Amino acid sequence: MMPVMLELEEVSRLVAQAVQMGYMQAVQVYDPPQDLLRKADVVRWLRIACVERRTFTELEKRGLIRPVRRGTGKNSPLYYSKQEIIRALVAANISSLITRDRLRNLNTSTK
Repeated sequence: MMPVMLELEEVSRLVAQAVQMGYMQAVQVYDPPQDLLRKADVVRWLRIACVERRTFTELEKRGLIRPVRRGTGKNSPLYYSKQEIIRALVAANISSLITRDRLRNLNTSTK
C-alpha cells in the first residue's frame, strides 16, 4: 500500500468532518427526527454546508445516499439522513484526495 501525502489543511478538514459525523451519529441515536430532512430541506441544508447540489445528486445516484419514505402512500415525503449525507461527503472527499495524490505521484514518476 502506497502512503498518501496530505496537506495540513486537508487533514484538518477531514478531522472536522469526522467530528461532525460523530455528532450527527449521536443526534441520530438520541433524537432521530432531528437527523431527518425532507428533500426540499436538503437543498437549503446543502447550501448552508457549502455543498453543491450536483455533488449530492451524484452521491445519491451511486447509492451512497438513500432516501426513506415516511408513510405508505406513493406521495409520502422522502427523507434523508444528515448523518448519511455527511458520511457520503467525507468518503467522496477522501477518495478525491487519494486520487489526486496518486495522480501527483504518477506525474512525478514520469518526469
